[in-house]
This record gives sequence, C-alpha cells and structure tokens, in this order.
Amino acid sequence: MPLLLYCITEACPAANTTQAGVFGRTVSTVDESGLRCFVSEIPDAINLSREAKQAAVAFNRVLQDLLQKTAVIPFRFPTVLQDNDKVAVLLREHAAESKRSLSWLENMVQMELLIGFSNGNVVGKSDSRSGADYLRSRQERYHSLATVAAELTADLAHHMKSSRQRTSPSGARIYALVPRSSVQEFRQRAAQLKIPATLTARVTGPWPATEFLEDN
Repeated sequence: MPLLLYCITEACPAANTTQAGVFGRTVSTVDESGLRCFVSEIPDAINLSREAKQAAVAFNRVLQDLLQKTAVIPFRFPTVLQDNDKVAVLLREHAAESKRSLSWLENMVQMELLIGFSNGNVVGKSDSRSGADYLRSRQERYHSLATVAAELTADLAHHMKSSRQRTSPSGARIYALVPRSSVQEFRQRAAQLKIPATLTARVTGPWPATEFLEDN
C-alpha cells in the first residue's frame, strides 16, 4: 500500500508521536542509516487532492507534535512512495546531508513575521492617479516596507540565530531561526515592536526550519 511521508528525524527516543495521521491512519516509522522517517498508509481509493484541506491539517498536526521534541526535515505535502523499502532507499541516499541538517537544526525552530499593508491593498493595483504619481507612491510603499522590515529584524536579532527575508506585492515575510527554548521570548519581543499605522505585523510558528536547511 502506498505510504505518505511526513518528515525525517534522527533515529532517537525523542522522535516519536502518538498523533493520528492523515485520514486517521496510524503513523509508523522506517529507520535506516541513523535516520527515522514517519509515514502512514494511504489507500489507493483515497484522493489526496480532493481531500487536501482536511489531509493537510492532519499532516501538520503530526509535524507540530514531533517538532516539539526534536529537529525535523519535513516532506512537501503530499510526497508518496510505494513501500517501506523505497523509503529506506531514500534515507540511505540522503543520509549524509540529512544528518548534517538535523545536527545544524538541533533544538532550533522557524518563526515567521508577516508584514503587510494595513489597507489590504496589493502593491501593483492601479487607480485614478497619473502613472508617475502611482509609480512614486508604489516606490514609497516598498521603501517603507523595506525600512520597517530591516528595523524589525534588527530589533529581534538578539532572539534568533539567523534570519531570511522574502518580499511580495502584498508585503514581506521574515524567517527567523530561533532556539526552541526562546520561542516565547521571541513572541513577546515581537508583540512589543512598534509598527507604523500603514503596516500590519503578525507572528506565526514555530515551524520546521525549512528556510535554513541549506545553511549547514
């Protein structure tokens, strides 16, 4: 029966979960080369894409449970392999890089700070202003966003080991690599940050530190 893959951890006592998997299936493990992969059976008759929302909630519930105990390398949902043997081969082939990543991310999680425009408008939409005025306004909004993002990153630097930033027409997202023991302090500090009235900020996490897997 096909297997849905959740994540990879070190094969250690802390790496365990009692959470039910997608569609209520039991989550089991495959150990190989010092690594552990968490999987659950997916009956052929079940259409993951049709039940995507419900399945994703259960998938993330398993990840969150494991993340509280150990470092995890999550799979993109849905990643499916045919059987335990195929999973073992995958673990063997990626053993060296996976162990480096898990060692680098030991006791670390990813927090995210989402910065958006308070009026809800997406930068890039035109209005009745002239083209020059519109472009000037758009540039000013981006500059304000970049300035605030840089200031917030600096303010939070003491509470994180590393950071990344991505921008989009709707705002910016700051990814912070934070010690698991410092998550509450990070949240508290973020809540105290001063945000201009033109912007909004929201903290989410903890998440698996996927933005930092290549840093080890």
